[in-house]
Amino acid sequence: MDVIGQYLPTKDQVQIRFMPNKTLVNKMLGSLNPNGRDLVIDGCDSIRRRVRSEVPGVAKKNLKELTDAGALDVMIDVLKLWMEDAPVSGRCAKALMW
Repeated sequence: MDVIGQYLPTKDQVQIRFMPNKTLVNKMLGSLNPNGRDLVIDGCDSIRRRVRSEVPGVAKKNLKELTDAGALDVMIDVLKLWMEDAPVSGRCAKALMW
């Protein structure tokens, strides 16, 4: 892989970025197992990106949709399951600081 290619998002990361909020939360909920670690990390990054949007009104709308979809409960479950895994718990904690 060339040097630039290592910094480009993967196909899964791009799909997560364009996923509706409710679908993202449901996918993360379904991935609360050891095999779903990468999806959970990408999901936490996506949630953080969505609630910190600088586009007027978008962050507030995303925050409401994510809260209604149960994102807080999923993130707390992620922290409970992967507290010992620093990359997962760190990303989840950053996403919870909205």
